[in-house]
Amino acid sequence: MNRIYIILILLLTPLSNLLTAQKPNFGFETGFGTYEMTEIKQIIETSMSSNILQPQRTDNFPGYLYFRPYVEAEYRYFNIGLGYTLMSTGARYSIHDYSGDYKFDAQMIGNAAGLFVEIPIYSMNRFKFLIAVESGIIFNKMNIKETLQLYDINQPYQEQTKQSLTSYSFFAKPYLKAEYKIDKSIRSTISIGYHKDITEYFADWDGLRAGIGISYIFE
Repeated sequence: MNRIYIILILLLTPLSNLLTAQKPNFGFETGFGTYEMTEIKQIIETSMSSNILQPQRTDNFPGYLYFRPYVEAEYRYFNIGLGYTLMSTGARYSIHDYSGDYKFDAQMIGNAAGLFVEIPIYSMNRFKFLIAVESGIIFNKMNIKETLQLYDINQPYQEQTKQSLTSYSFFAKPYLKAEYKIDKSIRSTISIGYHKDITEYFADWDGLRAGIGISYIFE
């Protein structure tokens, strides 16, 4: 746990400098991410294949939306900032017939905090193009729920179990970004990159990230 506290301190220390920068930039980005979840897919598939009910897979950790507010400070040759990203995805196995139904749901949630550096490489009129990288820590939580229902005219039966698992992992995300200056203070953005987990503890968020956003610069 000491390692987590050190990482959090390193992430939060620049925040005071960002908030007191001459021109702090607050932004919000949302987009679509793909999530590998390789290890947990294999674990769940093995478990379901040995399940006597033989449930069928209906969802298997598909890509989904992410949300990313951030604060940033602009300097002459680079930008530096702190971002928070919320990601989620899930899997479902189920079976249903006249006698009852069974469902297995696994929801994965990732709360990521990271430092990023952006370097402008080209400007043209109101457009600016940048290369960047973000790195930090992800706090993972997986919620598991199993539900079994048996239909009987005399005595229906229902059983439900819930479990939550937590872990943390580290990540790096290189990306390309384009900005369009709407007016003096407001910019629209578009970005595309690749998220790579450096360490994996049952959660594997590897995949593409493509997003759009807007930011406001305080003069």
